[in-house]
Amino acid sequence: YGEKPGMDFVGSMVRLSSYCAALGRINLMKGILNVGMENVYYMDTDSIFTSKKLSPHMIGDALG
Repeated sequence: YGEKPGMDFVGSMVRLSSYCAALGRINLMKGILNVGMENVYYMDTDSIFTSKKLSPHMIGDALG
């Protein structure tokens, strides 16, 4: 495959989106470990349903 002029940004965009998704998964895993795996009922890509509350240090007022 030949390189096309001006298309070098495509690879960096894929890396950036993969990096953001990985950070989200890491934060979800921290939440799961915080409450204990046995207390997790359900998890999706952006949420965790548990029988316990997260520790206060994991909850903040900021978005994101």
